[in-house]
Amino acid sequence: MLSHSIAYAKPNQISVAVLAINKQQITLFSEQFSRFNNSQSQLTVNVDFYSDQGLKGKLLGWLESGEYDLIHWQAGKRLEDIVAQELLLPIDSLIDKESLRKNVNAQMLDVVNIKGSYQALPFGYYPWGFYYSKAVFAKHGILPPKSWAEFLAICSRLKKQGVAPLVQANQEGWPLLAWIDFLALDNGGTNTRQEMTEYASVSRENVIKVVEQFSILLNLGYFFAPDHSWRWEQTITLLLRQQAAMTLIGQFAESEIQPEHSSQIGYFPFPHTQADVQYPAVAPIDLFVVPLASKNHAFLPAVLDFLVQPATNKILATGLGFLPVYPQFDGQGLSERASIGLQSLRDSSELVQYFDRDAEAQYASNLANSIAQSILNGESSVFRGALLGEDFVQSTKQKVNYGLPKKLLNFSSFTGSRGTFFASNVLSDVYKKLGYNISVTRYQNLEETLDSLRGGADGELVRTEAFNGQSEDLLQVPEPIVNTSIYLVCRNADDCARSLQPNVRIGTSLDILAMRDWWGKANAIEQKYPSTISMLQEYTSGQLDFIILPAIEVSAYKEQLGTSSYRTILSIPFYHYMHKKHKSMLENVNQGLKDFKQTKAYEDFQERYWLN
Repeated sequence: MLSHSIAYAKPNQISVAVLAINKQQITLFSEQFSRFNNSQSQLTVNVDFYSDQGLKGKLLGWLESGEYDLIHWQAGKRLEDIVAQELLLPIDSLIDKESLRKNVNAQMLDVVNIKGSYQALPFGYYPWGFYYSKAVFAKHGILPPKSWAEFLAICSRLKKQGVAPLVQANQEGWPLLAWIDFLALDNGGTNTRQEMTEYASVSRENVIKVVEQFSILLNLGYFFAPDHSWRWEQTITLLLRQQAAMTLIGQFAESEIQPEHSSQIGYFPFPHTQADVQYPAVAPIDLFVVPLASKNHAFLPAVLDFLVQPATNKILATGLGFLPVYPQFDGQGLSERASIGLQSLRDSSELVQYFDRDAEAQYASNLANSIAQSILNGESSVFRGALLGEDFVQSTKQKVNYGLPKKLLNFSSFTGSRGTFFASNVLSDVYKKLGYNISVTRYQNLEETLDSLRGGADGELVRTEAFNGQSEDLLQVPEPIVNTSIYLVCRNADDCARSLQPNVRIGTSLDILAMRDWWGKANAIEQKYPSTISMLQEYTSGQLDFIILPAIEVSAYKEQLGTSSYRTILSIPFYHYMHKKHKSMLENVNQGLKDFKQTKAYEDFQERYWLN
C-alpha cells in the first residue's frame, strides 16, 4: 500500500482502493475525495493507494472479503472474469441508468454492459500511440507519419543519420504488448487481435504476418539500447535528451511530462498500413467496481453520483493523463498530444482494450517476455514461437534500474551476427568494473556506422583490424575480444574443395571489412541479406549454393545447415574501438579486457555463444 488518507469522525465510513503510479496521482485522488468529504456531513471516504501489481494481486481477496466498498479496476477480460464469478454489484443498481447515459458516453457504457447491466463506472480512457522528440524530427526535417510505409522510411532515415529511431519500455512486460495489439489490428482487424488474445485459436498465417511486420524493426536494429532495462517513464526522458526519436506508449505518460518540457514532445497515432482505412483504436478504460461483499452499498450512491458528474470527471481524468468519459467533453484544456489522441479515438471504427486486459495473465506475460527477448536478440524467432504456443519464454532478467543508467556509453555495431552479442556481454562486464554502463545500436552497413560515430557514438563495439583508418576519431583497444574463423558454407564437400566458378552468387549478412580482399580474389557476386535468418531461408530452400558465416553462426544454425561443408576463409581476431574522446580510459579498458578473459565468466560466454 502506498498511502492512506486520514479519516474524520463521521457516522458512516466508505473505503476505496485506488491504483496510483506516482505522488501526483495520489494527490489528485486525495483532493477529489476530500472535496466530497467536505461537501456533506454524513459520509467519509477513506482512500488507500496501491501499485499496479499490489492492487492486482489483492483484488480477488478484497472481492471475497468486502474489505473495500469501491475499487479502481480495468475494462476488458479483467472485468468480464469477475462479473462471470458474480463478485460485483452492478453499478446501475446503485445509480440511475438515465444518469449514467447522460454522464458517460455510449462507447464506454457498451464496454461495461455485461449480462444486461452496467457492471462498472468508467471514469477515464486513453489512446496508445507514439510519443516523439520534436527536436529530433525538426532537425531532420521529418513530419509525423500517416502510414506504416512512411513510418519505416522515417526509421531508416534516422538510423542512417546516427539517431536511434525507437526506444521501448521493457522493464515491466506490459508496455511491450502494445505491438501485438496494433500489428494484429493492422493484419486482419479485431478478428486477428481476438485470435491473438485467445492463444488456442491463433492461426499460423496471421502469426507470420504479425511477426514479419515486427521483424523489419528488429532486423534493421531500430531499437535504442535493447540490452538495457527501461521503465516507461525513462523513455520519455530519453526523448527529451534526444537519445532516441520515438516510443510507443499510452497517454497516461502525460502525467510524467512537466509543463516546461511539454512543447518538446509530440504525439502521433499508430501509423497503419493503409492510410485511408478506418482502423480500431487501442483505448484502455479505467473504472470503479463495487464488490458484492461490501457492507456499505446503501451509502455508495452519493459517492457514485459525485464521481459521475462532468466537473469531477474532467478534473480526475485529465489530471491522470486520461480523457474524460462524459459525452459533452470538447477537448478544452488538453495538451496538443492529448487532443490528437482524442481525435484519433473519435475517428476510429471501434475501441479495443489493451492486450493484457483481454488475455490470460500467464499467456500475456509469456508474449511480453518473447518480445523483450526478440528485441534483445535483434530477431523474431522467440516472438514467433511464443505466439504459436511452441515456446515458454523466461524473463530476460535484465537488471532493474530505477534511474537512467549513469555514465552510459553507446557503441555502434553491425547487424547479422550473434558474435556481436558475445562482444556486448564481455564488454558490459569490463566497463561495469570501470563504473560504466554500455548500450549497443546495430547498423546494416559501414556508412550508417560511420554516421553514428560522427553523430556522437562512443565507439565501435567489435571489428577486425581492417576497421583501422575508417574513422580518425577511433582508437583500437590492443587486446582482442576473441579470435574466430569465417567460413564459406557449401552444399557438399566437393563444392568446398574446388575453386569457385566466376560470378557465382554467395550470400552474406555481414559487413566485415577484412573480407574485402577475399571478395576481390574470389571473383564472386556478393549477395547481401538484411539478416542471417533471411539468408538461411534462401540457402535451405535451394536458392543459394554458397553463404558466408562466422564460427558462431555455424554452431548456432547447425541443424538448418544439415550436411553442408565448410572452407575456412579467415581466422582473425576481433577488437573493440573507442572514440578518442575516451582516450584516458584506453589503458584501463585494455587491462580490464585482459583480466576478464582469464575468468570463468569469459569461458561461460564462449560456451554460451559456441566459441570454444
